[in-house]
Amino acid sequence: MRHRVVIAVSPRLLGDTLSRALDRDELEIMVVTEGVPESFRGHADVLIVSDAAPADLSADVVIHLPEGNDVAVVTAPSGSEQVPIDDLSPLIAAVQRYTGVD
Repeated sequence: MRHRVVIAVSPRLLGDTLSRALDRDELEIMVVTEGVPESFRGHADVLIVSDAAPADLSADVVIHLPEGNDVAVVTAPSGSEQVPIDDLSPLIAAVQRYTGVD
């Protein structure tokens, strides 16, 4: 089973970089900049956002990237946690932890 990961962040370069860093056979990754394509509407396993989440998409886990600080907020069914980020590795680790994908 492939886990659906939607990346909706600004700037686009960050989204593309995250997509490449998360590239795994077990992950279906979509980078969106203007609305969620119809094929991805509905539900995602993980949503990574820098602003508000797209209205036409829900997710089990939402990773909200900071603007101007070094802490992302991860919201999951088990609760919320703050994740210090000074590079991409903590974000990759969070996606791996919540999807079970190495």
